[in-house]
Amino acid sequence: MSESMSTTDAENRQEIDEKRNEMHEKNSAITDEDAEIIANMLAPKKPVDKVISATALEALETRLVFALGYIRNATGEHFAVDFVMHPKIMSALIAIISQDNLSMEKLGTLLDIFINTTSRSQPLSQTLIEKHDFVEFIFAIRTTDKKEKAILLLSNLAGMCPELVHERLYKIDPNYMDSLIELFTSGGEGDIGAYYGQVAVSLSTIEAIRQHVIEKHLDKFLPLCGSLNPNHQSRVTALSFLRNLAVDTRLHNTLLTKPEYLTAVLEPIMSKDYEFSDEEMDKLPQALQYFNDLPKADDETEQIVIETLYKLCDSKLGRETLRQNSVYPILRELHKVQKRRETDDEIGAGSSAMGIVGPGAAMLQLLNEDNVLEGLIGILIRNEDDIGLPSDVNYGDIQMEE
Repeated sequence: MSESMSTTDAENRQEIDEKRNEMHEKNSAITDEDAEIIANMLAPKKPVDKVISATALEALETRLVFALGYIRNATGEHFAVDFVMHPKIMSALIAIISQDNLSMEKLGTLLDIFINTTSRSQPLSQTLIEKHDFVEFIFAIRTTDKKEKAILLLSNLAGMCPELVHERLYKIDPNYMDSLIELFTSGGEGDIGAYYGQVAVSLSTIEAIRQHVIEKHLDKFLPLCGSLNPNHQSRVTALSFLRNLAVDTRLHNTLLTKPEYLTAVLEPIMSKDYEFSDEEMDKLPQALQYFNDLPKADDETEQIVIETLYKLCDSKLGRETLRQNSVYPILRELHKVQKRRETDDEIGAGSSAMGIVGPGAAMLQLLNEDNVLEGLIGILIRNEDDIGLPSDVNYGDIQMEE
């Protein structure tokens, strides 16, 4: 009897929750009627055979500005992408942004709308690129007062649709990547330069771009990763680029035969407070021996560095190089610092790969997704024989089994 009542109660609660969610969606989403109203404010139908007074024109302009502001303010809502992609709204927005005499104020608002929505929608990004030529549009306004927002939008589009953005930019200028990297690495663009770098990072997911950069521009990124670069966002962007290069195991030989690459990756997490034995110190990259500074890494930077090292472990050369350059002792010291920062509830139980993988054990959780740092340490403190794997194994290809 009690089980039956419990089941009924659960079903009732589920029904109530479903109705509540349905009502929430209905009350918070934009209906076709709402879209019609906003679209008419964005693109009012003006009488063809009548002269519109200055007062009426001013009223229409006020309504237009209000409608644009309304849409921008709504871009944080869950329905914002669907709203912007509504055919009538999209048509009106594109018509406005295509005006020859568009004010900088309106352009800024429109860019805000598309920045906020493309950041979480691949279909919208693809629509803007393929149907409305937004890559070409951004290229055309890159020298206006709104170039910062324009490059931010380009960064979003590149993140969502890298191949499409690359194709469009290449048609405009076959040397566009060289220009992007120069704008980022030269420092001449100030804070905006980091946004150019973010575009380059997104496009570095393309194999041809990675190959081009490693052949021609790698040395420009390395100095930006360390303490001599005072711009935090620039450091993060440069490190992100190095991480994307590490994803491609075919590039590991080129990357790791260049000592400056590993130094650039490791420096942000180095600290003068780390304790090394004489042997460990001697194996460190030369530029990091007797390091006399504090780490420049926040949580985001630490994560990028750890992910980069993790991907370098995908190849035999990468694992051997990290072991030979005292990367494990660095990570050991970083792990101590992280543990001191964590609260008991953040540490969790059983998350350590080091406690799971041992000599002769199965692969299990060597590639530990719960704590990448511990998983990385687990790789470096053991060789492949210890865990029953070929020495040339590519960890990235290993399929985890329950």
